[in-house]
Amino acid sequence: MSLVQPPTNRYYEWRVLPDNGCVTFWGDFRHGKPNVTFNCPGTYQLFGTLYDSASQIQIGKTDTLFIDASNDTLHSAQPVKGNDELSISASVSKAWYNVQPSDPFPPTRAPDEVSIGLILETSEQYEYNSSFIEIPTESTISNNSYSYVFSDSVRLVSYPFTSGIGVFSKIQQGITIKGLQFGVPADLSIEWLGKTYTGKITLLNEDEFVIKWNNNGNVKFKVLINGSLVEQ
Repeated sequence: MSLVQPPTNRYYEWRVLPDNGCVTFWGDFRHGKPNVTFNCPGTYQLFGTLYDSASQIQIGKTDTLFIDASNDTLHSAQPVKGNDELSISASVSKAWYNVQPSDPFPPTRAPDEVSIGLILETSEQYEYNSSFIEIPTESTISNNSYSYVFSDSVRLVSYPFTSGIGVFSKIQQGITIKGLQFGVPADLSIEWLGKTYTGKITLLNEDEFVIKWNNNGNVKFKVLINGSLVEQ
């Protein structure tokens, strides 16, 4: 008998002791391949009775498996490292709405929206692949002012299963600055590790922009595509 592919003409009836309603069987458990979820901590005995599907005669039993299910542990978030630097790449982003299949790409008409995209990357690495983690950010946008406050801890954005354990990577995430007016400087503020960094960003036209920023702190603009950096 194959333990990987049990015969489908056999029927399994699974039992668990204590039968306290905390255990769920799922998957193809009727044919010998059970998935088991323990919803309460405790020590359990798991075993199955094997029947012939045609005659319904009992033909055997499995060994008893003893399982200790411990309490779930909620691990605290990873703190942002105190020496971490946030580097920023910036570029112009254009959007056209109601584009027809016959229109060229990019369309020859002016874009419906022009924004500045920021890609922010940490200098330090944190556990789990970068696709599973982020630094929570709060934004406040009003009166031509754009403010972003980064948390002091890293959080999981999706459950990584086992693929992220022991893997370390830099965090990379994006911000889109919308609503800029051509030629009008806007205030830009970023709070990082409890310190606020400020500057100005000006969208000159649909292809160019200028950022006025002091790059001596822990928040630095590293790459600007179709943009220029002015030290303040």
